[in-house]
Amino acid sequence: MSFSSGTPVVLYDNESMSNEGTASIADPSTGQLIMYANGVLIYDRTHNVMSGIGPWPLRGDVSAAQGVTIVPQPGSNHLYYVFTTPAQVGYYPMTYPGLYYSIVDMNLNNGNGDIMTPNVLLMDSTTEKLAVIGNCDQSEYWVLAHRWNCDSFFAYKLTSQGLSTPVVSTVGIVHRSGPNAMNIGAIGYMKFSSNGKKVGLVVCSDPNVMELFDFDFATGKLSNPIRDKIEQTYAMYGCSFSPDNSKFYTNGNGVIYQYDVNAGDSAAIIASRTTITTTCSASGAMLNGPDGKMYVAYYTNSGLGVINNPNAAGTACNLTALPLVFSPGEPVFGLPNMVEHINYGDVVAPAFQIPPLHTLCKGESIIAPQPYLSSLSIFPDSNISINSDNSQIIFSPQTTTEYTVISKGDKCAFPDTVKFTIKVDSDPFADFEFNPEQPTTNDPTILLDNGSIHAQTYKWYDSTGTLVSQDTNYRIANPGAGHFCYALVAFDSLHCTDTAKVCITIVEHLKSSVFIPNAFSPNGDGLNDEFKINGINIKLESFSVFDRYGEKVFYTNDINKGWNGYYKGKLCNLGTYFYYVKYMDSEGAKHTMKNDLELIR
Repeated sequence: MSFSSGTPVVLYDNESMSNEGTASIADPSTGQLIMYANGVLIYDRTHNVMSGIGPWPLRGDVSAAQGVTIVPQPGSNHLYYVFTTPAQVGYYPMTYPGLYYSIVDMNLNNGNGDIMTPNVLLMDSTTEKLAVIGNCDQSEYWVLAHRWNCDSFFAYKLTSQGLSTPVVSTVGIVHRSGPNAMNIGAIGYMKFSSNGKKVGLVVCSDPNVMELFDFDFATGKLSNPIRDKIEQTYAMYGCSFSPDNSKFYTNGNGVIYQYDVNAGDSAAIIASRTTITTTCSASGAMLNGPDGKMYVAYYTNSGLGVINNPNAAGTACNLTALPLVFSPGEPVFGLPNMVEHINYGDVVAPAFQIPPLHTLCKGESIIAPQPYLSSLSIFPDSNISINSDNSQIIFSPQTTTEYTVISKGDKCAFPDTVKFTIKVDSDPFADFEFNPEQPTTNDPTILLDNGSIHAQTYKWYDSTGTLVSQDTNYRIANPGAGHFCYALVAFDSLHCTDTAKVCITIVEHLKSSVFIPNAFSPNGDGLNDEFKINGINIKLESFSVFDRYGEKVFYTNDINKGWNGYYKGKLCNLGTYFYYVKYMDSEGAKHTMKNDLELIR
């Protein structure tokens, strides 16, 4: 099956024939197939049999539950160990009862690989159980099997130096054949939990049993058995831990059970057994997919069921029967026996230390010291500064920004991911003006009129830098003629600041000036459409315009208003008009101005 599209797709381009144990391995970086096997034959990536020592090179069996698995040689990019187990302890003619391994060298056969070392005996009598787990950097693996007619697990550590002598754990029930013949007690799956702390298995008949054990990845030892005898007569077969290791599933004879591994002591775990379904059509193997779902082989219906939420308790796990049906309808018990999970244990990358403050003023930075060093990825990565050993990070966002930080630690740790937002305040805007706008020595006081926005408190400073007021507005006694500067610092609720500095020249008296044009053209073109006075430092008393007959067509005493050429709602005729202006200058002297003006188009 391929999950490359996000949806599982059944592939029919292989040559392997097996209704139980199979294995395959692909390049983890490219997904390209390397090889696959069925316990008897190994096929290369071109789907040709690796010839090895003859037409039947492996001493496994196509009818063994976990009859084959493929493990990369640590420290090598071209050597692979292929482990095999027998069907029912070699019960059938011309089969072998033991646990074997062979070594494939991918440098042989023009890079397609071939068997370099065939059929090395590890254990002379073994069940069909075969499980493998490796550490995160793939420098070592534990290969676990169970001796037949015995209560012992054999764990072999595979490193760059090869296989170790077995670590033997004598714990749990004896795997043997009872009143029923054919060694059917050897049938049934065994799985590691993905954190490497548990081993779970089922025994097919004589009796039907589920067992859970603690596993020590450092030593390879199993301990603390939990045993539940299943009250059914036959066919306990598949099992699997949920992806988060909180649940353990078993199935057989059409029944799927779920156990809560975190329920408590052994009695509580056994009591947590929940029936998920009783109509699973002679169900077979169970396998977690890369999509977080668990897949269940339906033997009678030639397809796969899916447990959509295997971490959920009870029927909330949501079993869907047969969303995938195989063509042309070959029955299948087994699913690929893979190095299902890499052991990360409880190792987590050092947590990123979030900055204590999450709000900045514009132009400010936050320093985030990191007492626990790790490899970091930060998104977005603009406006940040990281020193060489990651011990200090400086965030200087220009706008409010959400950051995602991934602490990678070493390659054996789960990454730690945190998200946080640094808010950049809009900042206050400081502004003020003098009132009057142009003071003279005649003004007794001068108001510094505050026009700041987004501010709550203020500080006023004189030209010497002395704090002179904290009021909103600041009124000063007239200091006399001269040039003076003042500064206003505006603060918002977060104490973000902005500063305005304004200078003013105080004069003894203001010079007055008046300019009056002699023509205008009210034609709506936006140029010279209005006849008005341009005066500086004057007080207008009256401004009148008369036509040639002496009739007043316009009047105002507002210096900001002018004549638009209309009288009584109608545009006046072209020609000569007369204006008369009275005003007072800055020193109180009164003046008149009169003259002709031309209304033109």
